[in-house]
Amino acid sequence: MPAFPVAEPDAHHDYAHSVTLDRDIHISEVTQRGRKGYKCIGCQREMQAVLPKVQNYRPYFRHDAKFIKPGDKCTFKDEDYRRKLAATTLELNKEIRVPPVYKYPPKGEAGLALFLLPGTVIAASRVEKNKYFFEDHNGNIKSDFRYDGPQEELLFKADIVFYDENDEPILFIQLGKRKKLTVNEFAGLKRLRVNTINLTIPKQSAEAIEISQKKGDRAKWLYHDDEQQIAYFSVPTDLGDGIPAIDGDPDRLSEESYDCRKVQVNNLIRALGRCLESEPYRTAERAVVTAIGRTELAIKRAGEQRIVFEERYRSDAETTNRGELDEIEARRVQFRTTKAGLNGRYQRLDERYQSTKQRIREEKALLDANIRQEEIALGGTGKTIEQLQDDADREHKAARDRLDEQFGRELESIGSEQERVERAIAIERAAIERLRADITNAPAELIRKQHSQRSYHERLEAAEKEIIGGLEKERDGRQERVEGARGDLTARFDDLRRQTALAAETKILKEEPVCPDDLKHLILQEDMFWLSRMAKQIAEDSVKRRNLLEQQLSNLGYHSFSVNQLIEVANN
Repeated sequence: MPAFPVAEPDAHHDYAHSVTLDRDIHISEVTQRGRKGYKCIGCQREMQAVLPKVQNYRPYFRHDAKFIKPGDKCTFKDEDYRRKLAATTLELNKEIRVPPVYKYPPKGEAGLALFLLPGTVIAASRVEKNKYFFEDHNGNIKSDFRYDGPQEELLFKADIVFYDENDEPILFIQLGKRKKLTVNEFAGLKRLRVNTINLTIPKQSAEAIEISQKKGDRAKWLYHDDEQQIAYFSVPTDLGDGIPAIDGDPDRLSEESYDCRKVQVNNLIRALGRCLESEPYRTAERAVVTAIGRTELAIKRAGEQRIVFEERYRSDAETTNRGELDEIEARRVQFRTTKAGLNGRYQRLDERYQSTKQRIREEKALLDANIRQEEIALGGTGKTIEQLQDDADREHKAARDRLDEQFGRELESIGSEQERVERAIAIERAAIERLRADITNAPAELIRKQHSQRSYHERLEAAEKEIIGGLEKERDGRQERVEGARGDLTARFDDLRRQTALAAETKILKEEPVCPDDLKHLILQEDMFWLSRMAKQIAEDSVKRRNLLEQQLSNLGYHSFSVNQLIEVANN
């Protein structure tokens, strides 16, 4: 007994999954041996590609021994995978080429095969896999993907089923190697009457499997309904040499005479007669006549039974449903009455429709004539309404273009005017600021000058009162002297006043050399009337300037702006 158990040899596989290509590949697509990223399609373990260096040895995939444990055997089989590839290809393409159909002589009889049908391509509307066909208890044919009933009722299990547009099976396909049909399968196919082929799958790539299906070189008929329905009859091989073709050269004399050709035709007719009088032909003819007779008899009996069944079921149905039949008959009479009324109404509506249609046609013709006259009368130009509309559209477009151009010029003019107004507003704003500064500073300056002048005049008045008081004291005693000296005092007083005024004027002129002349006169004359008059005059000048500015804004088209708004904008 060996120390280690003998490992079972690993099966050789034709297919593996390529990690690099991310798809299943065939060994014929491999160019490098060894571990190149191959995995088993079944167990997903790593595999090696074996490319023999000896001639006539086939390459293959095998599992990497490093990842195999004793007794751990992979269940993947190439045959199952090829069947899966073939079924998938048939599902996608929905077509296959089938071989020609021949009728062979029965076993034990010599004869030639009879050609029945040529090879063709069968296309399916729908394809299904692994379908069971069986009979139910009532003898109806059913199909399903599973079947758990008795084997006596199972007719056939198809690997692939082709269906036509009417959802009827037209072809069964059995995948893989098969020797022949069993007795039960053959009986089931005769019951189903569906053509069946056997498709062997090449041990090659998926593309090669698809090509073999398109070529049909690996398809073989297992059952064909037309071949089963036709009886074989042998044709004798000694039919003579046939009728030779007539000489096609008109310049040469015919080597055969008319009598010779007649004899050959008679020989051919006798040969055909012998063929038709042969035992196989008569047997086939009798079988066909017998089958036709049985079929006609069965049809006749079925017709008689159908008549009997119909009469019996009709009488039973009439007896059972007499009330419903009477109601149906009453409804039928009512329906006929309603139908007659509807037909009369339809006829009246049709007459109204025809009259209305004729009237509309006449009005349309009259309207078309009026439209043509109006089109001719419009402008006397003979143009149609569409042409006049096009002219109006062009004029409208030209006018709109002119308005757009004029509007553009107006916009440019308004822009220049706006710039000019903005400059004028800036100038007026500066003038208003200067005027506001004068209005703000002038009263304070005038009040200061007024207080200064008032204190000066108060001192002058105090001196004057003092002088007058002294003079009044001396008046009583010196009345005469006063009267005599009044003129002198008056002159002196006037002179003093002039000197005082001159001194005040000189002082004011020295202290305020830039003071306006009207303010100088106001201060020198000691008259507050001119002070109030100046404020009023300044206010009147402001109103005049405001009115003038508003008039300029209105002339420039800025009616929505006011001087107050401009002043607020300037202050902000």
